[in-house]
Amino acid sequence: MQERFHVRSWLYRVLLLPVECNQLLWGVTADPESEPQENPVAWTKSPNGARVFLTTLGHPEDFGVASFRNMPTNGIRWTVGDL
Repeated sequence: MQERFHVRSWLYRVLLLPVECNQLLWGVTADPESEPQENPVAWTKSPNGARVFLTTLGHPEDFGVASFRNMPTNGIRWTVGDL
């Protein structure tokens, strides 16, 4: 199921996401003065058996959104093998 949510974070431009990364979430700009742009905002990678979770989101106001809070919580749980 794809759940949409809106957060205040800036959308960092990711020019190249390595093929070994598992993209989890796309972000779309909400600037009414420019064309919407999509960029990956959360992904995982497992180099040599290690588990890495990364997100470019994290503005302080983002933590007021339950759907956002679930994402890094689950990412951390995944990295330690709890999911």
